[in-house]
Amino acid sequence: MKHPKSSLAALGVLAALTLAFTAPAQAADKGELLSGAKDSMKHAGEKMKDKVSGKASAVSGKTQSTTDASKAGITGKLDLNSASESELAQLPGIGEARAKAIVKGRPYTGKDDLKTKKIIPASVYDKIKDRVIAHQR
Repeated sequence: MKHPKSSLAALGVLAALTLAFTAPAQAADKGELLSGAKDSMKHAGEKMKDKVSGKASAVSGKTQSTTDASKAGITGKLDLNSASESELAQLPGIGEARAKAIVKGRPYTGKDDLKTKKIIPASVYDKIKDRVIAHQR
């Protein structure tokens, strides 16, 4: 989805380029217009790059897809009751085997159920406790 301001910036760049090639101006004036258009394109590209990287890292400082963000919810934490095995396996100290055990042990009423149900050891829980949550359905 395009941002309205980025569309306007693109239109401005296109207008400057069109003017540079179609306006009955001196050769030097066309060069100035082209230079201005290049500067506008560079500036617009930098602004878009900043916006995209800002949105991508807004959830938890990492790039996340839309489905990752929805599973993370408002808190930016991974939901133990809805996250996939592959998402869980990305957590520190959690590999494929522990991710499968977490999924098998659902539903969780709280994230500390990982310890009380003896799904993972306390040392691993301490590494991930700030990154997970157990939403109730």
